Amino acid sequence: MASKFRYKNSKVWWLKWYRNGKAYYESTHTRDRATADYLLAKKQQELSEGTLPAALKKISFDQAYNEYLEYSRAYKGRMTVKNDKNFIDAYLRDYGKPEILKNFDGQAFTRNIQKRVTGEEIKPITANGIIKSFKAFFNWCIHQNYLVMNPVKMRKFSFPDNPPKYLPIEDFKKLLEAAKKDPERLFYPFILTTSFLGLRPAEALHLEWLDFDFERDCVIIRNREDWTTKNKKYKILPIHSYLKKILLEYRQPTGKCFPIVNFVKRFRAFKRKAKIDMTMYSLRHSFGAYCALSGIPEEAIKDMMDHADIKTTHNYTKLRMDSFKHLIENLKFGFENTVAEEKSAEKSSKGKPHLISKNKINR
Repeated sequence: MASKFRYKNSKVWWLKWYRNGKAYYESTHTRDRATADYLLAKKQQELSEGTLPAALKKISFDQAYNEYLEYSRAYKGRMTVKNDKNFIDAYLRDYGKPEILKNFDGQAFTRNIQKRVTGEEIKPITANGIIKSFKAFFNWCIHQNYLVMNPVKMRKFSFPDNPPKYLPIEDFKKLLEAAKKDPERLFYPFILTTSFLGLRPAEALHLEWLDFDFERDCVIIRNREDWTTKNKKYKILPIHSYLKKILLEYRQPTGKCFPIVNFVKRFRAFKRKAKIDMTMYSLRHSFGAYCALSGIPEEAIKDMMDHADIKTTHNYTKLRMDSFKHLIENLKFGFENTVAEEKSAEKSSKGKPHLISKNKINR
């Protein structure tokens, strides 16, 4: 017989049943009681008819993994698919993979990741990427009825949160001076475009001159046959007047705006020459930081930077203190004078004549 239940602090219903003395669990992926009852009745019918669920069949790991990659390429972003594949392939290369999907050892996975983080072989953020990729793969397997439950129960690592790194004005000036010396004259407009539009490096490198509409002062970040944006959606961004002035000097009738060959290698050499500690995303982070410091609304920053979650935008708006400055002046402990009170007292004292005590006169 099968039964349904909910884990503590969870509202999702789960099914539990026994087969040959072994307990099996399966998530209904729903909080609705009626839907869970329907799935429970369906499961009891399967058990009574003696049908073998697909999750109990011997599906090979390679078969499930290859099907998952095909699914990911169709429904996920290019970089997401690339990152998931790199994380999973690297782990399987180091620790091996089972022939049968359901034989994947989740406990061994947890021990291996914890050991590598503790031994400082990988950073916590890298470990979180591995955990996320494997969980996504096995969750897909559950939806395909290849597995009953996810073997990876490991929680993500937590690490200190720091504000986004953005370039100070002095570093920006050094960077632009070094870019002006580029013989191909490509890095200078590339840096300005990425900084004033907040683009990801790949978005800037795939820009074409036909994407710019200098009459309407906007640019369209569009998908192409050989490349797509992170979320496969296009976006339209306004062009700053200073950026427009610079780009009109470099403008070409057609073609890519910044055809930089071996970009990663050349970028690393360029930043070493400029003697600035930065990454390829530092220009994008600088855009978000200076937008926040300039008082641009949070929703506008979110849309321009194409953030999926407003929480990501919070990392930049936390840098802005102007919204709190007038509030903090109202803070009262009871023993301090505000700046306004001090100025008022100083002004009133200046208007009164200075009095000399009689004792000082007599002396």
